[in-house]
Amino acid sequence: MSEPTRIHLLRHGLTEWNELRRFQGRSNIPLNDKGIAQAERVAEALSQVEWDVVFSSPLERAMQTARIVVGNRALDIQQVEGLVEMDLGALEGRMLAELSDDERGVLTQWRAKPSLVSMPGGEGLAEVQERVVESLVPLIEEHRSKRILVVGHAFSLLTYICAAIELELDQLRSLFLDPVGLTTLEVHSDRVLLRGFNHVVDGPYQ
Repeated sequence: MSEPTRIHLLRHGLTEWNELRRFQGRSNIPLNDKGIAQAERVAEALSQVEWDVVFSSPLERAMQTARIVVGNRALDIQQVEGLVEMDLGALEGRMLAELSDDERGVLTQWRAKPSLVSMPGGEGLAEVQERVVESLVPLIEEHRSKRILVVGHAFSLLTYICAAIELELDQLRSLFLDPVGLTTLEVHSDRVLLRGFNHVVDGPYQ
């Protein structure tokens, strides 16, 4: 029997927009000092982990996190366009207090049934999940029985997790990924196991 494929899914570290609670989707916002420090702590905690391949969203906050965590390992970080964050459309870069009544109504609908909502001028969860799965699953299949690091964003990673462990998209509302939260999946021939979810650095990872 072949070894399972082990996937570490890591959300990027903090940015200024995260701290200001601005809606942050496709904007190419870098890590702030706290985010860099978070990634450095993850790098220390994961210093004994050997990956075979690393994939990242091309957005700078994800790539910065990936570069810090990979450190001096002889690994190329492969950018995967499909891992970019959800397109938030008209909400991008704004704060809750700045939204119109109609835009707030969209968020109310999102809280009730997120799978049916598309952001004004942006994407819906099903679109995000489709592009992430189409991008990531062939890469994972190509590296079967390997150890893989994937660095991405809250919605891009959460929609993939839902697909991998067969959760309905609406159940995503009960899940949360913190900055540098680490989730571990094991892919077997007949099932995918969730071995850890949203682990934030307080010691070595398994």
